[in-house]
Amino acid sequence: MKSILNYRKLVFWIIIVALVAGIAVGGYFIVNQRIPVEQTPNEQVGEKIKNEEFVFTKTYYRQIGGLWAADEFTYKYRLEITGRMINSPKNITYVVLSNTKDLTFEQIWKASGYSSSLSDYFEPKDVLIVGYRIFL
Repeated sequence: MKSILNYRKLVFWIIIVALVAGIAVGGYFIVNQRIPVEQTPNEQVGEKIKNEEFVFTKTYYRQIGGLWAADEFTYKYRLEITGRMINSPKNITYVVLSNTKDLTFEQIWKASGYSSSLSDYFEPKDVLIVGYRIFL
């Protein structure tokens, strides 16, 4: 008789542990859900530039917790930094994932491949340029 009563107590605790584990796993997947922004296929780049639309050079993810991710790095901010390069007839907006908000247009356009100085480039863990848009 005692073993039957003890058996029911054990089942109760197994159910409680299973519920807590299920809630924890579900919470993990909700918090770490990633919404992708896909890289623009090569065959669409020319048309997007012509239509003054964003071209994404790298796939990145918006995470539910408000963070951004690309490759193996996580970033606090997604910035759109707009300006005009010297002697350019059009404006450009760069889409940047970053761990700092203090970035200038000049820093970004140099880091996008226009500088010959290695000191003008960022470490991918700190700043990553993921797209651009060229427009009037």
